[in-house]
Amino acid sequence: MKLKFFFLLFFVTSFLFSQEKSISQQLSNSLVKVEGKALKKVDHAAIAETKYFLFYFSAHWCPPCRAFTPNLVDFYNQTKPTHPELEVVFMSSDRSEEDMKAYMIEAKMPWTAVQFSKIESMKKINDYAGSGIPCVVVVDAQGNVLADSFKGSQYLGPQKPVDDLKKLLKQ
Repeated sequence: MKLKFFFLLFFVTSFLFSQEKSISQQLSNSLVKVEGKALKKVDHAAIAETKYFLFYFSAHWCPPCRAFTPNLVDFYNQTKPTHPELEVVFMSSDRSEEDMKAYMIEAKMPWTAVQFSKIESMKKINDYAGSGIPCVVVVDAQGNVLADSFKGSQYLGPQKPVDDLKKLLKQ
């Protein structure tokens, strides 16, 4: 009897751990995108097949972020048409939803963002963030980190993971 219970417990535990949510599932019903002067919800189907997520931790009030963002916009606009398996997700460190929206519009961010009201609840995704911004983290669909702006406590800058992603995509 004890042996049967042990095996049942083992299989149930194994099943539960194997059911960890993919990145696209974690982001489901949480993404917005700029359309005109408004933020509109993004349908989950738009990211369901994404293989690589580039999380961009940034804020409008951050001068280094504002200096780097045009480079990321150029990279995205050049890369996305030939690599639909990639998506950039903005994780705002702004002080309000209006500040986030203003930054996205001003910088012409063509990618998705986590809704301002849901950023704090994205615990697993926020765990990717380094100790400062701008921070870029590239993960695969299962959440494995492929490139990061930080190596431990050493800041490598936001361009390093973008360059690593270019190599991965063979650009």
